[in-house]
Amino acid sequence: MKISEACSEVLGKEKTKNSFFKLTIDGVVAFCFVGGLLITVGLGTSVIGELIADVFNLANTLTLRVTIIFAFCAFFIAATSKSIAKGMAKIRNFISI
Repeated sequence: MKISEACSEVLGKEKTKNSFFKLTIDGVVAFCFVGGLLITVGLGTSVIGELIADVFNLANTLTLRVTIIFAFCAFFIAATSKSIAKGMAKIRNFISI
């Protein structure tokens, strides 16, 4: 679902007049999704790296952080590989455990 479709009642039904606004809204939403993913990986890498280093008595090295980044990427790719709706449900179920 596009966020701009949810805003169609506010923007109006005229396609030619509001197509720029709808395109802008969808572009901002896509940018925010990517930004949220980058923030999750960026902040989560440091926190999880420190946690793993402390629990397993390891040094928090670049290799450990890169491994965590690959784990994040593999998790998101696996979660969204079939479809976004099923992938988000997998993430939600994983978080609720």
